[in-house]
Amino acid sequence: MSELNVRSREGQRIARTLETLPPLPRAALEMTELDVHSPTFAEDVARIAELDASIAGQVMRIASVEVPLPPEPIESIPEAIVHMGSRAVSELTASIAVLRVFPPTTREHFELWQHANQVAVIAHDIAEDRSIGIDPQAAYMAGLLHDVGRFLLFEHDPQAMSEFTVHGWLAPPSLIAAETAAYGMQHADLGARMCRQWGLPAAVCDVVRLHHTLGESDEILLPQVERCLPIVQHADHLSSLLARERGLVESPFSDEEWSRVVDGELSRSRGDDLDAVLEAHAADDVGELIGAVELAP
Repeated sequence: MSELNVRSREGQRIARTLETLPPLPRAALEMTELDVHSPTFAEDVARIAELDASIAGQVMRIASVEVPLPPEPIESIPEAIVHMGSRAVSELTASIAVLRVFPPTTREHFELWQHANQVAVIAHDIAEDRSIGIDPQAAYMAGLLHDVGRFLLFEHDPQAMSEFTVHGWLAPPSLIAAETAAYGMQHADLGARMCRQWGLPAAVCDVVRLHHTLGESDEILLPQVERCLPIVQHADHLSSLLARERGLVESPFSDEEWSRVVDGELSRSRGDDLDAVLEAHAADDVGELIGAVELAP
């Protein structure tokens, strides 16, 4: 994997933040290692989801509002698996774990999370075609993390990244050019470095690194990367088209509610209030995951 270009001062600062990068919650790491064909897959999913009480609680909350609605609120992970399925609970657990590392703090940040979640869902659906030869769960995780480098850039420079989102999110070449000019690196390389530091599988790291490379690389890739990369690329492109043409990637907050979040009225220290706002808008399928996750630490 190529090393980060850290010629600029900003790039050097960002590279140093990798030394203090929060660890990926254990649940996300362990979910990526499961074999969906194992006879104990459901039991393994339940065991991992229950490792973190906060994550388990969030999974049960989301399962309780999953359509069709269960007759009674979900009160255990096994009940959530019965209602949603073991794969859905596995993916949901991993998504919540990743979201906890970089909780959204601005409208643009939130929309980026919606995009990541949508790419994950689309990639999963494409991979359901068994002839492709990719585990849908692996495609989901690669899709979820494909822009993870941008989350770190948001943490480092939220104002500039918000501007990049407005001007470049739907045009990858211009986005990459803006990132390179500002930081001396692009988010795909940064994201791959983060995934490698977290100990994620090499195939995931390579898909993240190459997701904006369209047939330009002549390097020899792992077979699973060759199969998964175009899936994530197509999912990324489709999500962007949906956002531009149909306006499906929208913030669930009104302008008034976002101003309250930014002003601190609904700060992380008042997570219950923010949860109430989020849950009130959780009907949007794309935003449902983020909408139901507590942002309070």
